Amino acid sequence: IGGAGCRIVETLNSHDERSKVKSVRSFVFDADTEVIHSMKSLEVKRRIVLSPSDPTKGGYTCGDDFDLTSITDCFQEEGFSEIDGIFLCAGLGGRMADLVPRFMEELENAFPDPVFTILTLPCRFEGAKVSARAAEQLEAIRQMGSASIIFDNETWAGRIETEAAAAAAELNAEGVPKPLTRRQTSDLY
Repeated sequence: IGGAGCRIVETLNSHDERSKVKSVRSFVFDADTEVIHSMKSLEVKRRIVLSPSDPTKGGYTCGDDFDLTSITDCFQEEGFSEIDGIFLCAGLGGRMADLVPRFMEELENAFPDPVFTILTLPCRFEGAKVSARAAEQLEAIRQMGSASIIFDNETWAGRIETEAAAAAAELNAEGVPKPLTRRQTSDLY
């Protein structure tokens, strides 16, 4: 759900495709058509653009501004019969994370399987207002009684940047990885 949630799902779906396990069936939901169209590892029918509840209203500032009456239809049309669990992914602090409790309620009413959440915390540079909104959203999600996996986005992003810098340092001038030393080779075995 939302840009961050869609990117998480895209990553998990891509990994599932590469591993050839095919244990994940993914859907993405967002009001931003650019985000939805950028999800290349998902079939078009699994990329859902959320419609506003009131099309005449100008700005859509929170999740309540969107119609969720048919979200379970897209799952039921797929003929899901063997579900072990449902994971909702979202970035806390944004407007689309407001939808997570409503999604959870719809899915819990439609399926007997547990609904879990994978959530990312906002970065410090996003400001106090976004952090406060994230805290409110997390509290609303926790009231649903599900289990959540929460990632500190800032720490995660810092780790990725560090690893990318280290990987870049391992390239020679032509952009080819430097050959392993005898010691590094023996460490592999």
